[in-house]
Amino acid sequence: MKASSRCRVLACLASKEWGWQKNTMKMVYISLIRSCLDFAAPAWQPWLSATRFQNLEVTQNKALRIMTGQAKTTPVEALRAEAGVCSNRLCVKAQEKAARLLADHPKNLALCSSNQHRLQRSSWREQASLLDSLPSEMKDRQPMSLLQIPPWISRAGPAGTWCVYTDIQGNGRDGDYEVLKNETLRCIESHKLVLTLYTDGSASDGTFNGGAAMVITSGPADSLTIVDVWKRRGSLLTSSFEEEKEAMSMALEWIISNEPEDRILICSDSQSLLKAIENDSEETCEVRAKVLQVKNGVIFQWFLDTWTSQEMKQLTRRLRKLQQ
Repeated sequence: MKASSRCRVLACLASKEWGWQKNTMKMVYISLIRSCLDFAAPAWQPWLSATRFQNLEVTQNKALRIMTGQAKTTPVEALRAEAGVCSNRLCVKAQEKAARLLADHPKNLALCSSNQHRLQRSSWREQASLLDSLPSEMKDRQPMSLLQIPPWISRAGPAGTWCVYTDIQGNGRDGDYEVLKNETLRCIESHKLVLTLYTDGSASDGTFNGGAAMVITSGPADSLTIVDVWKRRGSLLTSSFEEEKEAMSMALEWIISNEPEDRILICSDSQSLLKAIENDSEETCEVRAKVLQVKNGVIFQWFLDTWTSQEMKQLTRRLRKLQQ
């Protein structure tokens, strides 16, 4: 009843002379009507009888006919195709998410379970029949990792903590070259660590032909010694942020495999990546999972790339060639 009454709003906006466009009316439909029909839907829709569920379908079809201007005799599937509202889309999405999760995840267990509901109710497991009709080459799935690190795992590692510094003390980008250089060097030296890893990643025009690199250095920041260099070619379609993240993953992989005795300083010129790590962004879930495997802790430091030495500039040129 609530959704049906809101169909009057669409009817008022669907005038033939001055009515809104279909895409604009679809936004109204999703905001006012579909949100009402799907409110807390996973909790109550599986318990509905076929008759009650059909009542919701009729209400939705009424809204779609007003939105698209179709006649009452238009087939339902054609009506949904015209409106861009796919049948059983939520069920298909639920089934696909469950299939990508780990085998012991409750949702995956519910998908693979052969037990039927005691009331013989339908659910997303039976409704998501679209996936069965897909060609075999489209059924290869990439495993879906959890979006967040479990809240009971803190930033405190077994032998230390990991810290993120997204700025340097001083005038920052407002100073001249020598000021920026000295401030950056002083900031890096203040950590007083033996090894420092520098990461860099980029993509042509920020969207394709990416590449990532990681440099292990020792000694003072103003006269560093390059110990090793890791390079990795990126994807054809990518972004600078993804390549920066890949370079950070390479640095963490090196730390995990070599198990240095002291904490390691990782310097990155991507302030957005370090802020995403600091704020526990979903995009850095895999990076933070690797940090938790480091025994002695990690320090992340943002640095200005204007001071880079001749060796780092040569590495940047090699990285550009690698991208091409």
